[in-house]
Parts: sequence; C-alpha cells; structure tokens
Amino acid sequence: LLLTVKVEQMEVSERWMKEGHMSKILDVMTQPLLLMTEVQDERCSIGSGWSFNGGLPEVDGKVNKSFGGVERIRLMTLINDKGMAVIVYSCIVGQGLVAMLRVTEMDERSVHSSYYLVNQNTETIIGEAQALSRLPCTPCSTRGRTCDPSACENKASYDIERASRLELLSRMKYPTCNMQYYEKLMSGSWSSALGSSGTVRHQATCNRTGIAFQSALEAVVQREIAVVHPPRSSFRMVKSGKEEMDYSLGLEEQSVPSVSKETPPISDSISQRPPVCIESARVSKPFCP
Repeated sequence: LLLTVKVEQMEVSERWMKEGHMSKILDVMTQPLLLMTEVQDERCSIGSGWSFNGGLPEVDGKVNKSFGGVERIRLMTLINDKGMAVIVYSCIVGQGLVAMLRVTEMDERSVHSSYYLVNQNTETIIGEAQALSRLPCTPCSTRGRTCDPSACENKASYDIERASRLELLSRMKYPTCNMQYYEKLMSGSWSSALGSSGTVRHQATCNRTGIAFQSALEAVVQREIAVVHPPRSSFRMVKSGKEEMDYSLGLEEQSVPSVSKETPPISDSISQRPPVCIESARVSKPFCP
C-alpha cells in the first residue's frame, strides 16, 4: 500500500523543530511511504515501510531530481481488545537511537499518536510527545480551517466509516489491521494537535493500484534485490518479482467480494507466495516495543 501525505498547514513550535530526533519520524511519515505486510498471525502483522525522501524516483513519467533515496522503517499492526487498530512504526534516527510512532484508533474519527525516542542499547525511552488527530467537522471543513482537536468542540458523525471497518473485521478469521483496514482508517483529511508544540493539518491518500503505486513498488523491489545480487543479475529477478506481485494483487482483488468468515483474506499487497518477499541478511533486525 502506498501512503501519500500532503501537509496543508503546519504550525509547529521552534522547540519541536529543534528536537531533530523527535521530528525525524514525522519527516519520514510525510514522504511517500510504501507499506508491506511480511508476516501475519492471529495476533498481529509485522512488515516494512520504505520512505521516499524528496518524493518518488519518477513522477508523471519524468525523473524526479529531488529524489534523495529510500529509508527503511519497520511496521507492526494489531487490533486491541476494544476492537481498535494499533499501528507502530519505528526507524533508526541516529547512532543507537530509534524513533517510534504508536498510533491508536480511539473512535470513528480520532486517533491518538505517541512519539518516542528510544536508546536502542538500553531499550529505555529518553524522550516522548503526544498528539491527538481527528477527521474534521462540517463547519471547519466548509471553511477550510484546521479542526483543532484541542479547541473545536463541534460534533461530527463518521459512523458509516467505522461500520465499514467493523464489517471488514467481521469477515476475518483472526481480526487484524491489514492493509485494507489501514487504508480505510488512515485515508482522509486529518488535523493533529501536538499539545503546546502546535497543530498540523494533512491529507492522507492510500493507493494499492495505479502508476504511482507501481513506480514505488518496482523501486523497492529493485533496491532490495540489489542488496543481495549484483546489478546485472538483478533485472531478471525484478521482472520476475513484479510479475509475481501483479499475480498476487490480482488474486486479492478477485477474492475481496467472496471472502467469508471461514476464510481469512489474502495477505496484503504481497501474497503468501514465498518468492515475493525478499529479505537480506544485511537488513537490521526489526525493533518492536
């Protein structure tokens, strides 16, 4: 799944911006981000993400000169005892330092985010920040203003959106926050209150098909293969991997209308077919809380 975040308004204090390690993961999340599930069981899903610094390598068929490489992050998702999604992202932001972002679904229109800076060697939290994000109310949306969760008291109903997510969970043998659920939850216009540090308004778009998605997917596949194979032998493997992914995505799209409670949905973005997900021995071990 390709997550694209467009920041529409950002009013953040200098203190927050100076906290380079804390704001690093925010920078990662506001770049185009390709997310992929690698392992899924009855309790949670574990996967990876690739953040494209400066945008995708290719935009509208043209080379993006602002592209500054890809940064790998780790991802874990689950459904808690209240039937709400929990999403944890982590990435290395310095020597021995890991930034983590934990997003918890609160209700039909709100999520709570916790930012942590962790000493990887001692596994202790050395910095943290909290944020509340929500979808806009009608008055704020109509006037094009930030629906600040800390100031706006208007009510808004997103019961239909929540019902759609619950219906998706009901069709799973083991309810989990897969890429379909993630797409339903995270898509939309969000306003975030960073406490005394300021507010952010952004538009999040999720895609599992399309030119941008294919461009991101091919770039990541080629990058991961190049880690373990020299360039000349990579082309054939990229082509084979892409065909395998297209086949898996086709199966997923065909199976969505007919998924029953007895049959769990096909794995996200990449199916369970073993040749697709390529892991390198040189990739660092995932850091999970």
